[in-house]
Amino acid sequence: MKRLFFVLSILFMTNNYGQNFMFNVEYGPSLRLAKNSGQTPQQKDLIRELKKGNALRLKALYFINEQNGFGLVYNRFTSKKSNYSESFYDNGDRYIISFDEQDNINFLGICYENGSFSSNDKHYFGVNIALGYMELVNNFEYKNIAVNDLEFKGSNLGLDFGINYKYFIIEKIALGASLHLPYTTIGKFKGNDGTTINLEQKNRESTARFDLTFGITAFL
Repeated sequence: MKRLFFVLSILFMTNNYGQNFMFNVEYGPSLRLAKNSGQTPQQKDLIRELKKGNALRLKALYFINEQNGFGLVYNRFTSKKSNYSESFYDNGDRYIISFDEQDNINFLGICYENGSFSSNDKHYFGVNIALGYMELVNNFEYKNIAVNDLEFKGSNLGLDFGINYKYFIIEKIALGASLHLPYTTIGKFKGNDGTTINLEQKNRESTARFDLTFGITAFL
């Protein structure tokens, strides 16, 4: 611990170009890229709707020099389909189940960013990659039957690639946009009812998506 404190102290003392920290918050539309695996037209419509959502992104970096920064990144994808109905037959009788489904993908990882400022310090361009924990959560809230709501969770090691641009509106404060591609595959899900779902390799759930987000960044 003393050695770590010593190294960090050296970095703080020697890193005097004036903008060591970056704090970034962004939000925007997101689209999942996995193949639509629905078996019926209704299921295909459900999955098509759930592939479209929104992404929240948070990033905190410490730059060891003007170009190279390390830190943490968190992002969350959310999509929801309300009042979906699925019908089935049992002993000749037709039943209809109605429910809301919400999908969340959470990612928390360690990030490296390579960035550069324009000669007039008005523009910033960055490329980053993050490695960390990615979790997919499927929530089912039933509307017309007396059963408990279901939740299935699965997780794996994931990657997040991205590029970003920022324009300084005042000194140290910038507005900008970024394009990211988070990705992993998940083969095992556990439900809150005690069930476990194991998927074959070819049927693993992909979390790949494109995030186009916009937000504000502070350089300190």
